Amino acid sequence: MVDEAIRKGCEAFSEGRLEPCLPHLDANVRWEVVGQKTIAGLGSVQAFCAQMTEQGCPNFRNEHITVGVHSVVVEGREVDGDVRYCDVYHIEKGKIVYINSYCIRPGKDV
Repeated sequence: MVDEAIRKGCEAFSEGRLEPCLPHLDANVRWEVVGQKTIAGLGSVQAFCAQMTEQGCPNFRNEHITVGVHSVVVEGREVDGDVRYCDVYHIEKGKIVYINSYCIRPGKDV
Protein backbone atom coordinates (compact mmCIF):
# COMPACT_ATOMS: atom_id res chain seq x y z
CA MET A 1 0.00 0.00 0.00
CA VAL A 2 0.96 3.63 -0.53
CA ASP A 3 2.67 5.37 2.39
CA GLU A 4 0.37 7.48 4.62
CA ALA A 5 2.40 10.67 4.02
CA ILE A 6 2.04 10.28 0.24
CA ARG A 7 -1.70 9.68 0.62
CA LYS A 8 -2.05 12.87 2.65
CA GLY A 9 0.02 14.74 0.06
CA CYS A 10 -2.33 13.54 -2.68
CA GLU A 11 -5.36 14.64 -0.71
CA ALA A 12 -3.83 18.09 -0.16
CA PHE A 13 -2.96 18.48 -3.85
CA SER A 14 -6.53 17.61 -4.86
CA GLU A 15 -7.81 20.36 -2.58
CA GLY A 16 -5.44 22.89 -4.15
CA ARG A 17 -2.70 22.81 -1.50
CA LEU A 18 0.65 22.10 -3.13
CA GLU A 19 3.05 22.43 -0.19
CA PRO A 20 2.15 19.18 1.65
CA CYS A 21 2.53 17.30 -1.64
CA LEU A 22 5.86 18.81 -2.78
CA PRO A 23 8.18 16.31 -1.04
CA HIS A 24 6.35 13.45 -2.74
CA LEU A 25 6.42 14.76 -6.32
CA ASP A 26 9.06 13.33 -8.64
CA ALA A 27 11.27 15.92 -10.38
CA ASN A 28 9.91 14.67 -13.72
CA VAL A 29 6.25 14.48 -12.64
CA ARG A 30 3.64 14.81 -15.39
CA TRP A 31 0.17 16.19 -14.62
CA GLU A 32 -2.47 15.68 -17.25
CA VAL A 33 -5.66 17.69 -16.88
CA VAL A 34 -7.59 15.50 -19.29
CA GLY A 35 -8.93 17.35 -22.31
CA GLN A 36 -7.13 20.56 -21.37
CA LYS A 37 -3.36 20.36 -20.87
CA THR A 38 -0.37 18.35 -19.71
CA ILE A 39 2.13 19.94 -17.36
CA ALA A 40 5.60 18.37 -17.33
CA GLY A 41 8.22 18.72 -14.62
CA LEU A 42 8.14 19.80 -11.00
CA GLY A 43 8.97 23.44 -11.78
CA SER A 44 6.11 23.67 -14.28
CA VAL A 45 3.68 22.11 -11.80
CA GLN A 46 4.77 24.60 -9.15
CA ALA A 47 4.37 27.52 -11.57
CA PHE A 48 0.90 26.38 -12.66
CA CYS A 49 -0.23 25.95 -9.04
CA ALA A 50 1.10 29.42 -8.17
CA GLN A 51 -0.85 30.85 -11.11
CA MET A 52 -4.02 29.07 -9.96
CA THR A 53 -3.55 30.41 -6.43
CA GLU A 54 -3.12 33.97 -7.73
CA GLN A 55 -6.34 33.60 -9.75
CA GLY A 56 -8.23 32.34 -6.71
CA CYS A 57 -8.22 28.57 -6.47
CA PRO A 58 -11.72 27.09 -6.09
CA ASN A 59 -12.75 25.66 -2.73
CA PHE A 60 -12.39 21.91 -3.35
CA ARG A 61 -13.47 19.20 -0.91
CA ASN A 62 -12.40 15.58 -1.20
CA GLU A 63 -15.17 13.05 -0.72
CA HIS A 64 -13.68 9.61 -1.50
CA ILE A 65 -10.11 8.36 -1.32
CA THR A 66 -9.04 4.97 -2.65
CA VAL A 67 -5.52 3.76 -1.90
CA GLY A 68 -3.85 1.00 -3.89
CA VAL A 69 -0.41 -0.54 -4.05
CA HIS A 70 0.96 2.05 -6.51
CA SER A 71 -1.86 4.58 -6.76
CA VAL A 72 -4.17 6.94 -4.92
CA VAL A 73 -7.52 8.05 -6.34
CA VAL A 74 -9.17 11.15 -4.91
CA GLU A 75 -12.73 12.09 -5.84
CA GLY A 76 -14.37 15.31 -4.78
CA ARG A 77 -16.25 18.44 -5.69
CA GLU A 78 -16.07 22.20 -5.70
CA VAL A 79 -17.86 23.39 -2.56
CA ASP A 80 -19.08 26.69 -4.02
CA GLY A 81 -19.69 25.47 -7.58
CA ASP A 82 -20.69 22.55 -9.71
CA VAL A 83 -17.31 21.02 -10.65
CA ARG A 84 -16.69 17.36 -9.79
CA TYR A 85 -13.18 15.90 -10.00
CA CYS A 86 -11.26 12.67 -9.87
CA ASP A 87 -7.48 12.76 -9.50
CA VAL A 88 -5.45 9.58 -10.08
CA TYR A 89 -1.94 9.61 -8.65
CA HIS A 90 0.57 7.06 -9.98
CA ILE A 91 3.39 6.28 -7.55
CA GLU A 92 6.76 4.68 -8.32
CA LYS A 93 9.63 4.21 -5.85
CA GLY A 94 7.95 6.41 -3.25
CA LYS A 95 7.30 9.39 -5.56
CA ILE A 96 4.28 10.64 -7.48
CA VAL A 97 5.31 10.37 -11.13
CA TYR A 98 2.04 10.98 -12.94
CA ILE A 99 -1.28 12.64 -12.10
CA ASN A 100 -4.44 12.31 -14.20
CA SER A 101 -7.10 14.90 -13.35
CA TYR A 102 -10.64 14.52 -14.66
CA CYS A 103 -12.93 17.51 -14.12
CA ILE A 104 -16.58 17.67 -15.14
CA ARG A 105 -19.63 19.80 -14.64
CA PRO A 106 -22.55 17.38 -14.55
CA GLY A 107 -25.14 18.34 -17.11
CA LYS A 108 -22.82 20.80 -18.86
CA ASP A 109 -20.15 20.59 -21.51
CA VAL A 110 -16.69 21.25 -20.09
